[in-house]
Amino acid sequence: MMANRAPQPSAGQERAAIVLETLDLSVHFGGLWAVNGVSVAIESGGITSIIGPNGAGKSTFFNLISGAIRPSSGRILINGRPARSSPSKIRAQGLARSFQITNLFPQLSVFENLRLAAQILEPMARGFLPVRMSSKAEAKAEALLARFDLAHRAERLAGELSHGEQRRLEIAAALASEPQILLLDEPTQGMSHGDTQDTKALIKSLGGELTVLLIEHDIELVMDLSKHVVVLHQGSKLAEGSPAAVSANPEVQAAYFGGQ
Repeated sequence: MMANRAPQPSAGQERAAIVLETLDLSVHFGGLWAVNGVSVAIESGGITSIIGPNGAGKSTFFNLISGAIRPSSGRILINGRPARSSPSKIRAQGLARSFQITNLFPQLSVFENLRLAAQILEPMARGFLPVRMSSKAEAKAEALLARFDLAHRAERLAGELSHGEQRRLEIAAALASEPQILLLDEPTQGMSHGDTQDTKALIKSLGGELTVLLIEHDIELVMDLSKHVVVLHQGSKLAEGSPAAVSANPEVQAAYFGGQ
């Protein structure tokens, strides 16, 4: 189907602007094709949102890109090179993610969660030294505490934080490895209106620094933040384009917006 083809660079566009690409990416579980032949090309910088009804394959698509599950067929390219075979190796290629369900160490402090996430910044030769000697990781953790307004919670256990603070901490932990590409899976899920607005502002600021892929059900937030939107439906790519073009697409309106 034509909608499943990745858009080709226009005349004069540098190929280096594409930082993440999937080519006919598919995975099936038994007879169910959870992701079916999805091709997308993500340009450097800004925010690209992946939307679609429940069961459309959005989180599975993220799991494929981040190495959590292996594709049945197709390819994933990061900066033009094949994605590696495990989440840790893919993270070393410059890609990090947050999860739909908060993925923290609840019995560790906020600071320890961030320091552990930033340990990847330490040279391998320092890997067997005591944690207290991880100067780069400690400096990164301190910087993230300040940026994410968590310094006053540094010694609190992560499991004791409010839901909004936990979500903020998880995004901070994902940034600890200094990725080029950040995947955010429903970062505002379960948040109050105030926390949602704060997180929206945070995501917008991140989009000015690195490439953000966002899964989000809040359509108003998606349309306000995104420079590009990809719509999945029943595992396949239904449409993609600017927020305005996607909103006006009759197929998208029928499948996602209920025909309205």
